Amino acid sequence: MKRIYQILTLTLLTGFIWSCSDDDTDPRLPASDSTAGTTSITLTQPVSGGNDILTEATSSNVWETFIWESPNNLNISSKEGTPYYIQVDNQTGDFSEPAQIGPFTTTTAEVTEEMLNNALLALGYYTVTSVEAQARMYQKVNDDYKYYSAPITFTVIGYGGEDPSVENFLYVPGAHQGWDPANTYVLYSPDQNGTYSGYINFPDANTEFKFTPQPNWDNSYGTNDGVDSGTMILNDGGNLSTTTQGTALITADTNALTYTVESTAWTAVDDSWGIIGDATPTGWDSDTDMTFNQTNGLLELELTLTDGFIKFRANDGWDTNYGDPEGDGIAEPGADNIAVTAGTYLIQLDFRNPAQVTYTLTAQ
Repeated sequence: MKRIYQILTLTLLTGFIWSCSDDDTDPRLPASDSTAGTTSITLTQPVSGGNDILTEATSSNVWETFIWESPNNLNISSKEGTPYYIQVDNQTGDFSEPAQIGPFTTTTAEVTEEMLNNALLALGYYTVTSVEAQARMYQKVNDDYKYYSAPITFTVIGYGGEDPSVENFLYVPGAHQGWDPANTYVLYSPDQNGTYSGYINFPDANTEFKFTPQPNWDNSYGTNDGVDSGTMILNDGGNLSTTTQGTALITADTNALTYTVESTAWTAVDDSWGIIGDATPTGWDSDTDMTFNQTNGLLELELTLTDGFIKFRANDGWDTNYGDPEGDGIAEPGADNIAVTAGTYLIQLDFRNPAQVTYTLTAQ
């Protein structure tokens, strides 16, 4: 009798286990799935062999449309909500530290030039350069289940971007502003290559100054020989100096440890920059002079304008003048007039980045 009871109990338990198996809704992929961690995604488009040039002007254009298929032997319901990514690496890489584009929740993705260029930046390609690259699809369900496509290879020239590890400006504290690196002029390095330039006003001749990579005195560039020789050293150097009075163009190369101070054709001390045009009170007959604001390093003027046109020019002549027919705030040498509407404005002309002189008109 006891043996019959044991058999009956075992039969009931077996039925209970079988019933649980039938209703199993475990969201995990089956451990027996042999495609996990392998090239189990099929990338049907694009194919290898592309050779493209990316530009900022066309950054919103579609570079490539990616189309792929999920493995048909996977438990699709278990992957709902699990996004796909496009991984990018150089062709010598192994995708151990890839750049990723995404996420994507369908099996089609349009990749713009900007998206690919951002991936190149993430890989460290900050300058315009040709890159032999590869890309693949990637999906991670969990740490145990990751799926990839076979990679495609291509060549691309990105348009570069800012390297966050490199400072693109250099501070210039000195006697001209009270030796305060936190509130001084800056030189710019548009290409982030260690070469900086900018316009700085020296109210007095024989002015001493230094360069600092940060707005503090933790590190500084000074003279290595006690004279104005155009060379410098990092830390433990004496003050740099210049005999230039007025606004000077300064360049500094922190790689070669050299610098130059060049007198300009105009000096802000003499208020020799002005605004001219039929929108100004004196029309095209004479300039309305601007003044140099030593605090922010800008040429400034508050002026009431009428509907019409203006230009910036130096020394009351036309040898050096700036216009902006596009009206984008970028002053261009010798360009056509700047259209303005009536009103009172604070007009500022910014030469701090010689590579791109800008201006603003702020309504008052």
